[in-house]
Amino acid sequence: MKHIIRITILLFSLSLFSQKHIKIETVIKKNATLFYVVNNSNVKQKIHLKITSNYFNKGYKVIVKKVKPNSRKKFYKLKSREDITYSVAITSKSSKKKKLRKASKSNIKKFDFKKDDINKGIVIFTKKTCSRCKIAENYLLKHNIPFKIISTTETTTGRTLMWEKIAEKSTQITNVTMPVIIIDGDLSYSHANLNMFLNALKK
Repeated sequence: MKHIIRITILLFSLSLFSQKHIKIETVIKKNATLFYVVNNSNVKQKIHLKITSNYFNKGYKVIVKKVKPNSRKKFYKLKSREDITYSVAITSKSSKKKKLRKASKSNIKKFDFKKDDINKGIVIFTKKTCSRCKIAENYLLKHNIPFKIISTTETTTGRTLMWEKIAEKSTQITNVTMPVIIIDGDLSYSHANLNMFLNALKK
């Protein structure tokens, strides 16, 4: 027969929604304490479970796992039956955040080679594996600064145009650090401090 162990619960949640829908169950079975997490919410939850017990060398142990929506998961097995104290921090993967990220991506406008003037506004040359390019895109989206992108990996047209614009500035340049950015016809690249450069665009 299973017996519920008496414990002290310290529950910290990043949202009231999570706090209402998450339950921690502890059960004594044989010579162990079993921890279960019940997620009654409709979103995946990331649970940080800190167990304080003399059983551990440091006096505590932190276990982090994700729990699917509307499910009960065996979280941890403590090979001890002594009284323990544990705290739980709950974070949720909000569907609203996902929608916001999708909305942000949809605001990125691709450069139209037939209609758009490359010397007007902000145009960013990007490539698929460029993390600095993503930083620039996300910054401009966050601060509602309009821009258009030209991919140098999706088509050869974008890559050829980028090097044509660089050659107009200097024919000696054979290698640049992305992103390459044009602001009202002014070309820049290999930014030593990309964040500082982007911050100047807000002014």
